[in-house]
Amino acid sequence: MEDPFRPVDVVYTAATVPGGPGSVRFTTAPDNEASTYTAGVLLKFKRMTRVTGDVSRAMWTQNQPFYPYTINSVVLTPAGARADSTTSLQAQSFNGKINTTTVNLGFSSRPIEGLGLRMRYRSYDLTNKTVRFVITGDTSGTPDRSWGAADAVSVDDPYGHPTALNYDTTSKRFDAQVSYDIKALTLEGAYRYTKLTRTFREAASGKDNGYTLSALYHAADWLGFRGTYDGLKRTASDYPATTIGLMADEAERTTTRTGFQVELTPMPTVGVNVSYFRRNDDYPNRPDRIALTSGVPTAGAVPLPNTPSGLLFAKYDTFTGEFEYNPNEQVELSAYYTYEKNLQTNQWTTTNGATATAPLVPLGINNQVRYDGSDNTDTFGVNAVFRFVPEKWTFTFMARSQKVDGLMDVSAPNAAGSFVTGRATLVPAGQNGAGDIDDWDDTTLTTIGARLDYLVGKAWTLGAGYAYEKYDYADAYTSGTTMMPFAVSSFMKADSGPYTANVVYTKLTYRF
Repeated sequence: MEDPFRPVDVVYTAATVPGGPGSVRFTTAPDNEASTYTAGVLLKFKRMTRVTGDVSRAMWTQNQPFYPYTINSVVLTPAGARADSTTSLQAQSFNGKINTTTVNLGFSSRPIEGLGLRMRYRSYDLTNKTVRFVITGDTSGTPDRSWGAADAVSVDDPYGHPTALNYDTTSKRFDAQVSYDIKALTLEGAYRYTKLTRTFREAASGKDNGYTLSALYHAADWLGFRGTYDGLKRTASDYPATTIGLMADEAERTTTRTGFQVELTPMPTVGVNVSYFRRNDDYPNRPDRIALTSGVPTAGAVPLPNTPSGLLFAKYDTFTGEFEYNPNEQVELSAYYTYEKNLQTNQWTTTNGATATAPLVPLGINNQVRYDGSDNTDTFGVNAVFRFVPEKWTFTFMARSQKVDGLMDVSAPNAAGSFVTGRATLVPAGQNGAGDIDDWDDTTLTTIGARLDYLVGKAWTLGAGYAYEKYDYADAYTSGTTMMPFAVSSFMKADSGPYTANVVYTKLTYRF
């Protein structure tokens, strides 16, 4: 839309490309309006039986005026109008409108002692009623920011741009849960089912269904245990045979979540909590790549095995240990440690242009790159509260340290063509030059805080404190490696550089 490296308004030519400082325009997000109407009902019966229902209707609108195509006064539309004037626009404003409808129904009861029943139903519908039109052209699709023709209209993109599609969505979910108490032991089982429909997405429909099994045990006041297993399967359907990839939010997925939490109170002044949770996400049966010609499979082409593109696998592990010590009413001490390990695998594959007529070109892999990313996070923290004079002087202290160690393992199993791994140049054909990124979003964050409060009266509290925070990071943009260097087109990247902050403050609090 703009020309940040063109100092004057001129028509672009390959022979003369003026450079230097220029003007550029950035716009913030437009103003939006939302109106929501909700009505609900709650019915109470014997045996703790409750029936609930509510309906919510929301209308989102946005009608901010459009900006002109460009700020370059010499760029003209095909009709001869200046592209820097709003009069050349096909529409003067967006006139966006989205309606949502949400319906919730619920039922809960304890028909006999120890037995609990719950059922819920939720329906959500989002309909985009924004008036769309085919864009005749703009200045955003050309490298030199001159006038360019609009994207071609197709069955998948009836308005030319994929971002112009309405993307309506509907989901209907049903949950059922049953629990039973056997003295100190509680057993729980749950089932859920969701039906999804979408427009202008690769998979027009899908289903989510799964179950959960949990056990809770409380032995007097010194031991508490909770263990859970959760399994969920999502399907994807109604997508064309020519689909070469599905987004992660609509692709077929199998999820398992397991974990436990143990609470120990060996004595009234000591508490210990230990928990561990794991989540595995698999994305099976992703479509394999197939060579296309004009949006349909090339004559004689068949899908290539082991060539899906997108997120293939993800795993998340979290371990937490907490310790609390409260020797008396004047002192509270606690410490905790959390370890997190996240793994994700993405793969991207392209095929060559196979032909079934002479000269024959066989179908094969042109590029294939695999990204195995991982994050290891260690977090330590301590908290303390000292009441020097009860109901008068209170001192609080906290300290936390977090370190994230990231790694992006980049591999290219084929040697057929050339590929881009984030570098500014291509890797030559026949060379598997993909390299790992050792400093993939490595961060460290240290926070310390201390505050002294004095209770002036029954309602007034005067406090003074100090806060310290230090943040540092390294990634592929800043660490000095050759991968993903800054370029003139990357000026929109967020500036999240390292910093150190020292804050001294006072506050006056009134409670009523």
